[in-house]
Order: sequence, then structure tokens, then C-alpha cells
Amino acid sequence: MAKEPKERKKLALSTKIFIGLGLGLVVGLFFGEKASWLSIVGIGFIKILQMTILPYIMVSIIKGIGGLSAEQAKSLAIKGGAAILLIWAIGCGLIMLIPLVYPSLKSASFFSASQVEPPKEINYFDLYIPSNPFFSLSSSAVPAVVIFSLALGIALMTIEKKKYFMDNLEVLNEAIGKLTKSLVQLSPIGVFAITANAAGTISIDEIQRLQVFLITYIGSCLLLTFAILPGLICAITGYKYKDVMSFIKDPLITAFTLDNLFIVLPLLSEGVKKILDKHKQLSEENDELTDIIIPLTFNFPSLAKLLNMIFVLFAGWFVNSQISVVQYPMFLISGLLSTFGSSSLAVPFMLNSYQIPEDMFQLFMLSGIVNGRFGTLLASMHLISLTLISIHFITNGLKLNFLNLIKANVVPIVVVFVSLFSMKLYFAYAINQPYDNRSLLSNLIVNETVDHKINLDIPEFKSENYDIPLLDRIIQRGVIHIGYKTQNLPFSYLNSNTKTLQGFDIQYAHELAKAMGVKIEFIPFTNDNLDKLLNNGTLDIAMSGIPFLPQLEKNILFSNPVIELNLSLLVKDYRKKEFQNPKNTSTKNYKITAFEDNPFMETFRKRRPNVEFSIIEKPSDFFETHKDEYDGLLVSAEAGSAWTLYYPGYSVIIPKPSIYRYAEAFAVSGHNAAFINFINQWLKAQEINGFKEDNYNFWILGQAANDKGSRWCLGKDIFQLWE
Repeated sequence: MAKEPKERKKLALSTKIFIGLGLGLVVGLFFGEKASWLSIVGIGFIKILQMTILPYIMVSIIKGIGGLSAEQAKSLAIKGGAAILLIWAIGCGLIMLIPLVYPSLKSASFFSASQVEPPKEINYFDLYIPSNPFFSLSSSAVPAVVIFSLALGIALMTIEKKKYFMDNLEVLNEAIGKLTKSLVQLSPIGVFAITANAAGTISIDEIQRLQVFLITYIGSCLLLTFAILPGLICAITGYKYKDVMSFIKDPLITAFTLDNLFIVLPLLSEGVKKILDKHKQLSEENDELTDIIIPLTFNFPSLAKLLNMIFVLFAGWFVNSQISVVQYPMFLISGLLSTFGSSSLAVPFMLNSYQIPEDMFQLFMLSGIVNGRFGTLLASMHLISLTLISIHFITNGLKLNFLNLIKANVVPIVVVFVSLFSMKLYFAYAINQPYDNRSLLSNLIVNETVDHKINLDIPEFKSENYDIPLLDRIIQRGVIHIGYKTQNLPFSYLNSNTKTLQGFDIQYAHELAKAMGVKIEFIPFTNDNLDKLLNNGTLDIAMSGIPFLPQLEKNILFSNPVIELNLSLLVKDYRKKEFQNPKNTSTKNYKITAFEDNPFMETFRKRRPNVEFSIIEKPSDFFETHKDEYDGLLVSAEAGSAWTLYYPGYSVIIPKPSIYRYAEAFAVSGHNAAFINFINQWLKAQEINGFKEDNYNFWILGQAANDKGSRWCLGKDIFQLWE
């Protein structure tokens, strides 16, 4: 008798997803940035999967709450709440251990506009109050949708004639579940597109900058997902680790690869029910509780969102402004409350609350490319753990066997401390040198569009006919004489090694000369001789981060503002907290210094009468020669940020909420009104054609400092299939 051919075993969804992940990595690494178009496919896939999520949440909560009795609802609130608090406490405990692994490091960054912008306000009314449920649904205001669903479900609890309506909700819920399962079958395609785009565009250098946060965050997610939370489930419920993980591996893998918790909510619910069924605990009541707890607690801060507070601790370490241990209780409480909203709002809020530069948030957004998947993985395990523990508490009461808890968690606790110790050893080895911030400035080079000569001393020129307008004289001689300062970061600075002039205003100088069709001769000046050099014809114009100087307005004409600057103090890192406290700066006696061209000392002195001021000629007087003599340097935040790249042991302090701004402009002789009119018209043209914005982004924000060219990939750099 012939044997029947064996039925070919179908690949599991998780296997297909891993295949898509692997192919995506290969395609991304081979094609590099050419694979970026696949992001369109990935975004479209995510949008398709999201269409069932809000309806699932809404129907599940209304059906689940509406079917409960008052006693059941009370039990869920008390015992489910106890489970939430227990899991949050574990997460907070791990967060407090993380700073122990950080090594010593000093760093700095370019100026960021976020330093002087107020934090974005959270609209709690729209987020939590469903004044228009349809608006809440259309704007994906999940908390408001949940509150509306809760209110409707609670109202249904007291209605007797609800059987047919509840049956309809049951049918609708089942239909949404089937649709979600069908759509999830597309996951391998979506995973392929998303992975290929990420692997082809993310920079290795960007990952290296963030390795401390990435490793601690990812390590914490893995510890909680595969050791701590499963250990807690086993200790409380008595389930075996293998039984728990075997039924939830597919939704966990799907959550990780798709990086979207919404999509896997029905899958998580199904996984929990399988675990309950395995242990013969899947009663009708527990089935309904599963459909209630997962969508309901989805809107509470998960451990993944709570772990984002690690970034605030990391950012404080990165800028040498660590949050002290005594601040941890309030830090954890405020962090937990803020995570009820979006992380994109919570993290800037926390950074601002602890006086950490908000431009660090850019690093947090960058890190999301890598750690977002691990966060989604943990959030999924959080919901599973919370559901299983809550159902156990509701079924068996709030009974804990502490001996079993200790026994079941011995291995997870050992794993946690071994992991933290390993991280500390690795960081001590891998991060043994401070970041080379000066190299960031060296990456910024002026686009020299015209021929030029750099004078280190003031030259002598032939006398000219000053009856001829200055603009005509410049064009006749074919050279414009532009004044500069040798050490005025980031506006003009002389590279002593290459003997080149760099800076924000130097690029303006080249653009002006190009527009006039002449060459440039750069001539050094100081505040003491600026008036003289402009009025005796040595300088045609001075362009070097010059603030409006009232004492010179009689003899010098200033152009329209070129850039607005923010007054700040530059202080040593370890004194940052001291100067951020308004009580200290208004009562203590400080010695503050400023460069010779700072006209705002009097303004600052009026606000701080206890301050003693003095003048220095060059930056090295503050940073090197007399570094222990002065408490702070009065300087623009834009310039101060650039100086911290050279001296990372210093920090910029910007007074809030009262921010003092002033303008930087170009200067010409008081006899050349026609020429300053020409300069003003030219500046307006530079604003219109986009040069002003580009120059600001380049020199002040340093957006091009880390530009390493096109991304490396196998196809271009190894096989040389294209340029």
C-alpha cells in the first residue's frame, strides 16, 4: 500500500518574520541609502495594520466593562491596580540602579534653539477629555477614547436589557480580531521594508555616540522581558517559565519586528488566553477580563515608557549635570506622571525640569531608531504580565508567598546584577576618552568663493579719493577690506595651523565679495581701534559677530541685524546647578568677566547688583590663564556653546523665563550711509534666497559638523557597482 505524501509543514509566522528581517538587513546593507524608498512601503504597512486598533480598544472595553457587575468592577480596580503598582515599583528600582554603570565623561554640543524655547505644553483637555469622541478617534487621542469607552461601559453595567447589544459587540469584536489576524499575515513584507530602510540609512557613528544609553536601555528591556517579569509571573501564579514563554513568543517577535504595540494587542490577548487554557483557568470570566485588561491598561504608562526616564539620567551624565540620589523620589514620581502622555512630550518636559539642555532630545529621537523595537517588546511583556497577575489576584485574592517570590527571583536578581556589572566594565573600557569635540568645529569649513588675503597685522594702504562713494571705490580697486577678530567663535576664528579664517561672518564676507565681483583682504581689529580703522579708510566693513555698541553709534553705522543672540553665562560644569538657582545668583557675590566687546555688563549688573565685573582681552584669559579667578563668563549662548566644544568642562546657563536677546550686525564708517543701505538690501536678498538660514544651520547649530558623506554600503564601497 503506497504511503500518502506527508503534508508539508507550513512556516510559522514568527519564522516568516525573521526571514523578512534577515532579507531586510541584507538589502539595506547592500544598497545603503538606495533602500530608503522602502520606507514608503513600511509606513503604508503600519497604517494598514493600525486601522483595527482603536475600534478593538473601544469595543473590547465597552463589552468587557459593560458585562461586569459592580462587585467585579471594584475587584478589577483594586487588584488590577495592585498589579500595576507592583510592576511600576520594579521598573523604578531598576532605573535607580542604571546610573551606577555610567563612566566618567565630559562633553559639549553646539547651540540649539530649544535651549531658549519654552517646553511644549501638553493639551491635557484634548488628551484625556472626550468632549467629541469622534474627534478623539480621528486624532488618535487614545486616553480620551479609553475614558469614553470606560464611561459607556460603566453605564451599560446598570442596564438590564443589554443582552442583544452585548451579543452584537461580541460579534464585532470577533470580526475585528479575524481582520487583524489576516492583516498580520502581511508582517514579513512590512518587516522587510522597515528593516531594509533602517539598515540602509542609519549611521554607525550615530549609534556609537549613543551606545551608553542604547546599551543600558536595551539591556534593561531584555532583563525585564526575559528575566524579571517572567520570574514575577512564575512566582505569583506558579506557572512554569517555559509554559509562559512558549505561548507568547509569536506576539513578542511580531511586536519587536514591527515596532508597533497597537498592532499586537489582539495577539497578546490570544497569547494570555492560551496560557490560561494550558493551566485550565480559561473561564468565561477570565476570558472577558483578558479582553478588558489589555486594552484598558495599554493606556497606562508601560515599563517601556517608564524606562525612557533612563535617557534623562543619561543626558544629565552626558552634560555633566547628574541628577543626585536625593532627587530620585521626585524624579521617579514626576517621570511616571509625565509618561501618561507621549514620550515626545514627557522627555523634553523632564529635561527642562532638571535643567538639562533640551537639545539632548534630538539624541533621544535618534535612539528611537534602535531602541524603539526593544521598548515595544517590553511593553508587550508588560501587558502580558499585568494581565496574568491581575487575573490571578482577582481569582485567588491578594495573597503573596514571599518565600516563593524569593526562590523564583534568585536567578533573575543574579542576572540583573551580573548584567549591570558587565555594562560597567564595558563602559570603563570602551569610553575611556572624552569625545573629541574640537574635531566637530574642524569639520566646519568656509566655502571660499573668492580669492582672499589674510593679514595678521594692520597693513598700510595708499590714500584714496574719499569723495568717491565707498561702493564705487571698492569696485574700482577690485578688493574689499573686511575687518575680523581672530578669536570670536563661532563668528570668526583663525586656524593657527592652516592659517585660514573660518566662521559664520567669514562665510558672509565671501558671499558679499562674490556679489560685488571683488577679492577680499581680511584685516584684524579690536574694539579699541574699530572706530579708527573704519573712519580712516583702513576697513571698508567689519564683520565679526559685532553687537550694537551704543558708545560707537556717533561715528559708526550698523547694518540691519544679521543674527539674534541670547545672553548667557558660561560656568564650570560642576557649578551649573549653583548658577541655575535664582536664589544663589541674587544673593551670593560672584566675579563675572566678559570680552571687551560685550556691551551688556551694565544690564546684567542691574539685575545682579552683587556681581563684580571685569574685562578680559582674549578667551584664554578665562579658560586657561585665570581659570580659577572668575566664576563665569558673560557671553552669547551661541558663542558659549561653541567654546564648550573646545573646553567641555564648561556649560552654558541661559536665564529662564526672562531671556535677554540682542543683535549682531556689520559695521561701516559713519560717513558711508549709501554703502550701509547697499549692505542692508544685500542682507535682505540673502534672507530671501535661503543663505541666511543655511549659514545659521551650518555655523551656529552645527548641522553639518557630523556630515560624513553618503552612507557606506556593500554595493557601492565593496562591489563598486555605482558611485
